[in-house]
Amino acid sequence: DGEVYVLNFKEAFIAHFDSKGEFVGKIGSKGKGPGEFYYPLDFYYQDEKLYVFDFLETAISIFKKDGTFVERFKVPSRQVRIFKVSNGWLYGKWESWAGSEEAKLVWVDEKFQNPQTIKKIRDTGSSGGMNVQTSNGVTEARYSPIRNRPQLVVSPDGKFAYLTSPASFSIDVIDMN
Repeated sequence: DGEVYVLNFKEAFIAHFDSKGEFVGKIGSKGKGPGEFYYPLDFYYQDEKLYVFDFLETAISIFKKDGTFVERFKVPSRQVRIFKVSNGWLYGKWESWAGSEEAKLVWVDEKFQNPQTIKKIRDTGSSGGMNVQTSNGVTEARYSPIRNRPQLVVSPDGKFAYLTSPASFSIDVIDMN
């Protein structure tokens, strides 16, 4: 319908503009209570609802299109990539710093319940940047500008997800219907 929502990370709110570019209002505010964000990192708009991911609070807040707060629920971890799909959520567990958990793509329902593994990720690639390793008493630092982690993209209607594989240079198409 031409309306635009913009995340103001620094001040922790979503700015809402109508189809003519006129400011409609703010959604949410800085804080840790219902309808508030402490560290809003991402948001999704689907089915007349706005979903805001608060990284530090590990929570998603849901608002109606007009900015009315609906509810808030916890997500499993900060170390996941979260994507809204038509029948719930997908999250990827391949960005973990510790690397102790199995890398996988998981589907959960609307309230982050009933997890089901969609795909195990065999190759998590590399995140690029500085890598420091010590072997046999020798410390070596290497820098790589290349980031080749798996990437997940969801179609605008949330019915399909596309997952890249850094090892095979392929894309898996996942039907979310």
